[in-house]
Amino acid sequence: MYKEQLLLFEPPRQRRRSKPEGQAIVDAVHKLRALGRQVYAAGHAHQVDGKLLSTAQLLALAAALPEPSKTGVAAAEPRQSRSRRPRIARLLEICEAHATPVVSRLGDLGRDTPAIGSSYQPEFLQAFRELCRIYKESKCPHPDAQVLTAMLDHGIRPCRAARFSLAIVRRLGKGIL
Repeated sequence: MYKEQLLLFEPPRQRRRSKPEGQAIVDAVHKLRALGRQVYAAGHAHQVDGKLLSTAQLLALAAALPEPSKTGVAAAEPRQSRSRRPRIARLLEICEAHATPVVSRLGDLGRDTPAIGSSYQPEFLQAFRELCRIYKESKCPHPDAQVLTAMLDHGIRPCRAARFSLAIVRRLGKGIL
C-alpha cells in the first residue's frame, strides 16, 4: 500500500490555511467592506454583493480595487462620521436591553378568541428606528445590511425569530430604509 493512499474509512486530510493566507483573507474582507461592499466570508466560499467567489477570486478582487484611503472612505463603516459612533453604540445597548418581547392578550384588544401575542417593546422600536435613520442619512450603499450586521454582531434577537434577517430589518424599518 502506498504511504499517501488513505485507508477505506480514514477521513480525508484537509489542507489548512497558513497564517499569512488567513490574514490575507481577513484583510481583503475588511478592505471590501471599507469600500461599501457586502462581504461574507466562510470557509472556501465567499459572498461579495450577492456573488459567490472562491478564495483566489476574493483575493484577486481585493487586489484590483484601490485602497480605501485613496477613495476617501476612512473606516469599515462607510461614510459614517466619528461623532455618530457613540450614539450608535448607545442605541445598540438600548436595543439589547429591551429586546425581550412584550406579551399581550389579543382577547383584550376586542377579539373573540383569548389568544396571546408578542410585540416589540416601545423603547426597542424607537432605538431601532433611530439606528435605521442614522445609517440612512450616512449615505451607506446598503443601510439595511449595515443595521442587520450591527444587530447580529451584538447578539440581539428579534421577538419571534431565532435571529435577525434582512426581511425583519426591512419590516421594522419600513418607511425609513
